[in-house]
Amino acid sequence: MFLTWPAFIELVMSTLFSMIDMIMVGRLSSAAISAVGLTTQPFMVLLAVFSAVNVGTTTIVAWNIGAGNTEKAKTIARQTIVLNFVMGIIVSVVGVALAHKIVVFMGAEADTIKDATAYFQIVSAGLVFQAVSMGITAALRGAGETTLPMMYNVGSNLFNVLGNYLLIFGKFGLPKLGVAGAAISTSVSRFIACVVGLYIVFFSKRSVISLKVRGSYRINFDIAGEVFSIGLPSALEQFVIQGGLMMFARTVSSLGTMTFAAHQIGLSICGQIELEDKVYTSILRFDWIGNKYIGLWGHMNPSQDVYILVDPYEKKVVNNFYGLGFTWNYEKTELFFITKGPHYGEKSSSDKIVDDDGNIYYEAENGESLLDKFSVSENGENFAFFLESDNDIKLYVTKMVDNKLEKIGEFNAPYGNIEFSDRNTLSIKDESDNKLLMSCDLANINMLYGK
Repeated sequence: MFLTWPAFIELVMSTLFSMIDMIMVGRLSSAAISAVGLTTQPFMVLLAVFSAVNVGTTTIVAWNIGAGNTEKAKTIARQTIVLNFVMGIIVSVVGVALAHKIVVFMGAEADTIKDATAYFQIVSAGLVFQAVSMGITAALRGAGETTLPMMYNVGSNLFNVLGNYLLIFGKFGLPKLGVAGAAISTSVSRFIACVVGLYIVFFSKRSVISLKVRGSYRINFDIAGEVFSIGLPSALEQFVIQGGLMMFARTVSSLGTMTFAAHQIGLSICGQIELEDKVYTSILRFDWIGNKYIGLWGHMNPSQDVYILVDPYEKKVVNNFYGLGFTWNYEKTELFFITKGPHYGEKSSSDKIVDDDGNIYYEAENGESLLDKFSVSENGENFAFFLESDNDIKLYVTKMVDNKLEKIGEFNAPYGNIEFSDRNTLSIKDESDNKLLMSCDLANINMLYGK
């Protein structure tokens, strides 16, 4: 436990600082968030190269420290620094050279491609420093010294936050660089971590991994082979994981800058916000609401989801709503959803369509059940939903009259996602492939699909 708590603190603080980075960039625009977010997963793929060295180093150093062979552990540490330095230069050059092509591949739009390219080039240029500090951290952890890496990594992250403030917003006479400022701050903080790490192992004498400046810096291929033989499976695992996450990010980016920005902020804050001890198994959707809030739709169980309204700047939950089929009106000023009543014994109650203020717009009759597919038209006048009664599912189309939903159509229809493509057209699409299953004109709905 004594060995692991510094690593745990380092992980928590790094995640927190990452969230703070996103908040500070978010002060610029949603395009700025997307520009940074588009580069995150490709950069993690580049870092996966070093997993082979770092995992192998930690393992072999730990073996030799445990066996009392400190000199061999020092030799492994020196070789790790050399390997990561050489590989870091190569990967840095690749990242800088291919930055534009990578962000285009990731789906960057016209409003993000310039900032995303600049950001990726700058952080790639500083990757060599991160590679060396990662190697030093791996060796120190293998020697059981987890406090030292925690101190210089947390310290460099603190400097990164300060650098962001100065360079993103141009404080104290420094230039206002925006997204590029965030990238410069990140690379400088990684350089600082690298310098401190090198000082610890070469000059400080505080670590059992104490190296002499004068020594061989040639690659020992026998040691390199031993390190890679142990760490290569971990590197392959990271390639698969980070590659999958990169393709997922590419898919989300195709939905547009605003959507991807909401996705990135949601990912950044999910691990840091206490959601009132409620557990959900997956996030179904992120919504960016009025350039002020993030909406997180989380799945809890088959009869209830949770919609969490989050203030990303204040890092707090504004409100929680429990139900199904969460849908905003076009202006995103009202949230409508379905609440499920219990249907057993004396506690039986009806399902309802309500809004975020608790107003009831529709109440199902006894024996009827509102399903989770639900949609609101652009003008807020028409609502469509599926209603089940006696194992028979029908689509209900309603109109808002005096703050109550009145039925204008009830008919058999294929079950799927409901959409109002404009003020007059209602569509149902397949859940799995978004294939159009049905489309109808609201003005003629009773004529086309009478009871």
